[in-house]
Amino acid sequence: MLGANRTITIFNRYIDADRKERWAGTVIKGVSWQYSHAAQTGKEGMQTSETCTIRIPVGADTQGKAFVSRRFFLQNQIGMWTVSPKDKIVLGEIWSAPDDDTLPTWLEKNCDAVITINAVSDNRGNFQGTFLGKLLPHIRIGGF
Repeated sequence: MLGANRTITIFNRYIDADRKERWAGTVIKGVSWQYSHAAQTGKEGMQTSETCTIRIPVGADTQGKAFVSRRFFLQNQIGMWTVSPKDKIVLGEIWSAPDDDTLPTWLEKNCDAVITINAVSDNRGNFQGTFLGKLLPHIRIGGF
């Protein structure tokens, strides 16, 4: 995939057996990261918006972890990763982040590019007749 030369760390949110919020991190190399920041002037003054589109090609380096559905991930996080709305993504490698409910605040204080996932498209499947599905299978993530 053209431009898939970035590294991200995705943090998947889950609730542990003690009903506490936890985060599992996965470093992924070989992804595409497109960020935009825009401003528009209207009746209420200047409004700003930011969006980020991330594409994870099938061949990206996921450190040996397998991509699984959200439901399967919630049952067993070891050796797996997933993508779901409200999960967090950081541009770059993060290895020493907390795995408890303090993670979102920690990321905002210590990282420059932190995205909250709000949309996911799985473009890896059988897309017969679709040019991009056949040649560029990937997972597309939208965030802000």
